[in-house]
Amino acid sequence: MKKRIGITLIIIGVILGLYIGVWLCFVSGIAGMMTELKADEVSNFKFGLHIAKILFAGPIGILSGCGPVFIGLSLLPDHFYTYTSKKNNIGP
Repeated sequence: MKKRIGITLIIIGVILGLYIGVWLCFVSGIAGMMTELKADEVSNFKFGLHIAKILFAGPIGILSGCGPVFIGLSLLPDHFYTYTSKKNNIGP
């Protein structure tokens, strides 16, 4: 049961990181910047905010996805993600 919950949390973390990083920050930053450029009066603060959203989309996506992924990895058993080879005596 813990294995299923762990894998589910890892999948949720990846999807959450992609959604927040790509959609909420990157795409929304570009769309907001285009809206600001089409406006009659351009607000420097809003324009800078959209540029910051585009620049920090990667780190924000990674950090938002790390929480569920790390919790999911901690729920998995140790033998699930460690590699051992009996033929070459590699591993613990």
